[in-house]
Amino acid sequence: MRHKKKGGGRVVLDRCNATVADRAKWLQLAMTPADATAVHFTAGADVCKQRVMNRVDHPTIPFGTGERIVDTWNRQFVAPTEGEGFRRVIRVSSISEANALLRSWGGGLINPAAAIVGGGGANKARLKLSKRAMAARRSK
Repeated sequence: MRHKKKGGGRVVLDRCNATVADRAKWLQLAMTPADATAVHFTAGADVCKQRVMNRVDHPTIPFGTGERIVDTWNRQFVAPTEGEGFRRVIRVSSISEANALLRSWGGGLINPAAAIVGGGGANKARLKLSKRAMAARRSK
C-alpha cells in the first residue's frame, strides 16, 4: 500500500469491513488516512443474498452458503462515517452510480449483465441469458 501511494496512484481496498474497528485497522496502515475515501455500497441484504446465491465460483464462499454469510455480516454492519477518519464517504446505490464513480476515478466500468446475475462468478449461461434480457428491454 505504501509503495503504490508514494507513486501517486490510487489504492483500492475491496473488502467487506463491517465494523468501525475493521476499518480502523486499514486506516492505520494507510500513509495518509486523511486522504482515505470509503465507498459504501448500499444494496440491502435481500439484494446481496440474491447475488451471492447466484455466484457459482466465489473464491471464499462455497456455493449455497452465501445467505447465512450475508445474514451474519448484516447483523455486524455499521455504516462508515467521516468521523472514523475518512475524508469522505461516498454512498453508491446503483450500477449507474458505481460507473459514474469509476469514470471519475479513471477506471473501467461495471458490466450490468454480470451484476444482475451476481457478479464475476456467474456462469456463462446465466450471463448470456441476462444479456438477452437486457437487449430485449432496450428494444422495447
